[in-house]
Amino acid sequence: GQFELTISPDGLNIAIDGYIELGFLGYIQVEADFSLGSDGVLARLELEIEFGEDFGIVFRGSGLLEFNSTDSVKDLNGHQLDPGVLVRVEGELDFLGFVTATGYAEIQIKPDEFRIALGVTFELGPLSVSAEGVGILNSQGIVLKLDVEVAGDIGGVIVLEANGKLKINTTDEVREGINPGTFAMSLSGKLELFSVLKIESSFELIIENYAWYFAVSASLDFFGIGSLSIEGSVNSEGEFYFGIAGSIGIGAS
Repeated sequence: GQFELTISPDGLNIAIDGYIELGFLGYIQVEADFSLGSDGVLARLELEIEFGEDFGIVFRGSGLLEFNSTDSVKDLNGHQLDPGVLVRVEGELDFLGFVTATGYAEIQIKPDEFRIALGVTFELGPLSVSAEGVGILNSQGIVLKLDVEVAGDIGGVIVLEANGKLKINTTDEVREGINPGTFAMSLSGKLELFSVLKIESSFELIIENYAWYFAVSASLDFFGIGSLSIEGSVNSEGEFYFGIAGSIGIGAS
């Protein structure tokens, strides 16, 4: 690799471009810049990683680390660095060609809070599961907002599609559009058997301001000649409702 050291009236600068051999595991390629001046320290590291092919578990990915000890945005060789620490990792994992996962995770460390962004997709045989969202962690609590999706086609026999949201805010102020003291989870989707028997359902659980609410809804189609639906809800005040309805039709209309 290459190593470059520059000393100037503005401070000390170091540039590195090389790689690290991990023996039979693989390698890590490193590209880094460091700057030390009178107002603080700047650093930026880029990593490329690949290892595990000989073991049936392959990881390929990249990483980024940025550090800015000053209290303002700084330029480091054309890159704008925000104050604090930023860590980002993204890549792909393959396990014996059966389970694959791709995604990223990003953590930004600021003086008063941690901010997290993530997105991941898992392929498990015919099923695909994905989640993407943001999170905040500070002295007041945690905020989490995720979108979740599940889909799959199992040999044309079972078809599954579902999506939902998870929202959490334990702080005492509105963050990311979520009211304080909130836990909310919702999921809806459909399941088909042989493209004939179809089930659609959804549920929602909300806890907010020390009160909670739960609702569920489901419908079932019987081969196109009949249907059954169920819906209901209950809350922390003791109020509840449940209803069942159905219909069936035989013969020509």
